[in-house]
Amino acid sequence: MKAFFSARGFRKSSLGIEGRTFEEEEKPLMLPHLPFTPSYTQTVLALCDLLREAYTVMTNFISSSGGYNRFIETFYKVDHKVKKILEAIAKEMEVYARKAIRKELDHLYSFSKETTET
Repeated sequence: MKAFFSARGFRKSSLGIEGRTFEEEEKPLMLPHLPFTPSYTQTVLALCDLLREAYTVMTNFISSSGGYNRFIETFYKVDHKVKKILEAIAKEMEVYARKAIRKELDHLYSFSKETTET
């Protein structure tokens, strides 16, 4: 693991699916320092946007290819797992939004109650 994350260089590997090879290049993980805490909402939205782009590329590749059955099956398995994760995130965001709305409405209700009493 240390060799993978070290700055010694790149690692190249090839993936073979049904007689076709796909070359990929692995680079060291770069984690820049952020002077602020990233927003959870912005991070999730960026992840969803990235997943949408990846899905577009993958579906275009799948629709243009004829006989990559194992690749397609693997893609749909990963797709199912990613959808489960995104459903959990969506539920969590919904709970968070409901709490924020309830808090704001309670604040407005108490504010309107104070102004009508005076």
